[in-house]
This record gives sequence, C-alpha cells and structure tokens, in this order.
Amino acid sequence: MGNWLLLGEALTTRKLAAVAVAFAGMLLIVQPGQGAGDGLLGILLALGAAMLYAVVTLISKQLPKTLAPSHIASVQTLTGVLLLWPLLDNASLWVAGSHWGYLATLGLVHTTLMYLIMYAAFRQLPTHWIGLLGFSYPVVALLVDYLAYGRLLDGWQLLGVLLIVAANVWGLQRVPVAAAPQAAKAGA
Repeated sequence: MGNWLLLGEALTTRKLAAVAVAFAGMLLIVQPGQGAGDGLLGILLALGAAMLYAVVTLISKQLPKTLAPSHIASVQTLTGVLLLWPLLDNASLWVAGSHWGYLATLGLVHTTLMYLIMYAAFRQLPTHWIGLLGFSYPVVALLVDYLAYGRLLDGWQLLGVLLIVAANVWGLQRVPVAAAPQAAKAGA
C-alpha cells in the first residue's frame, strides 16, 4: 500500500489478490498459536521487522539511482554499528569460541552480499514485486530447515508453500501491452 500512497505505483486487484494469497500461505506456514514458547511476542517482533523492511524498501526507492548499492549498504551498516554499540555486552566480546565463525558468516553472507543484492534488486523491480518476493523468505527457511535438520513439512505448511509459489507466479506476471487497457478496465 505504501508504494501506492508514496510512490504513485498503480494498485490493482491482481496485485492485492496476489499479496493476500501469499499472506494466507505465510500464515499456514507460520501457524500462529501452534508453537511452543512466547509465540505472541515472536509474532509481534516479526511483524515489526516486516514493517521496518517495508519502510527500508520505500526509502531505498527514493534514493538517487546514481548511488551505488554498496554505498547504501555501507551507510546502513555503519549507522547500525554506531547505534548498536552502546547496547553491546563488552564482556562477551572477548569470549573465544566457534560462534565467531558463525558471526563472521552472518556478516559476510547476510550483511554484505544480501544487502548488495537486495539494494540492486530494489532499483530494478516495482515495489509490489519486492513485496511478493518477500513472501519467499519463509519458503526458503523451510527448505533450509529440511536440508539442515531433516524437518519435514506438515500438510498445512505444504499448502502454504504452494499458495506462496502460486501467488508469486500469478502476481509477478506482466500483463501484455495489448491486453493492458482491457485488464485495467477489468481491475486485474
């Protein structure tokens, strides 16, 4: 919705329906209320993170096209370092262990490569495509969960994956130029 309000991108029935189907698929995968622990807090934190991700998407679309993705990622990362530094538990910084390898991998793979790819993609794609493709994250997480831990999907999760894939296939199709005026009239 922010792309429609702030960026002036067209909001169509097809885009809204695709996002709604993908969201339903995500709910089937996550199955709120079915997990152990403090599920509500986790859900609220995840929703907060999703909202902030949407804000980042909208802000990055406003940046000059001449600004390289590496500059955007660098400024974002350095700002994060400065703001998070006071929250560090300095005593834990000096504890040796294998966790440093994992942290270095997160820094290299997530913070460096993922941000560079993400900001380059944001420039190339309409905002609704970015939103729809964002629903692929839980699908990828389930795939990694299976490959790393052998955890199989239940029937509801499998249905959720299928809904997300179908929503992406349908929602990311471009309407042919000749059919575009007819599709606009039909609200597609």
